[in-house]
Amino acid sequence: MVRTITEDLWRYPGIVPVNSAPQTRMLSDVRNKHILDTSAWNALFDDPDRQLLIKAALSRTIFPTCIAITEVAAIEDAARRIDILRLIKTLGRDNRPMASPNQLIIMACEGYSKRASMITLNAGSDAEGAWIALSDPTQVDDTAQRLALDFNRERENVMRTFTEGLRRGLRSIFVAGTQRPRSIGSLIRHYSRDDNFLYEVINPIYKRATGAALPDDPRFCGSSSRTSPCQGAFAGAPG
Repeated sequence: MVRTITEDLWRYPGIVPVNSAPQTRMLSDVRNKHILDTSAWNALFDDPDRQLLIKAALSRTIFPTCIAITEVAAIEDAARRIDILRLIKTLGRDNRPMASPNQLIIMACEGYSKRASMITLNAGSDAEGAWIALSDPTQVDDTAQRLALDFNRERENVMRTFTEGLRRGLRSIFVAGTQRPRSIGSLIRHYSRDDNFLYEVINPIYKRATGAALPDDPRFCGSSSRTSPCQGAFAGAPG
């Protein structure tokens, strides 16, 4: 359902596709690369020293993300919405937006099922639509804004349901005397080493993406499976 709302947003008749030929680069070849979340884009836009910060940021490689663009597209104030989208395009330059996290996991599953050596991190309808919005922010009108707002609400509901279930499980562990993790990063790294947990989380997604189950062996998700979507789902955990 989340993917359907996203497609509705970026297939809205007022949004016209951008005709530009993408260039392929290996992410590992890009130096000084950064990703800013929505709060960072808002803070930058409101900062009185914005121009100085923009000048400094232009010496880095900034990758926009579909999540940030969709959240900015949901801003009710049309002038602010358009100006922040223009700011993202200025700093992101011609870098296509990173696909949404759930889309990245789906692409990792599909890529692994085909034994692909790499995946495109900015492929898919959500990334294409986000690129259209960056290329001409005026196309994100009030109707598109309402669609973006609906999408964000639904995504939040999905995450809230997931985290509530995880919280109930963690609460029983902590009550039993287990020390609480120091940060969300340490919690993610802990679970990324749990082969059974990874298998239970990723296998349903893999089934939906490919039509087949993962090998019936939790060790498939182990640290030795460096190309596995299980490991990719938890890569780059914050500290």
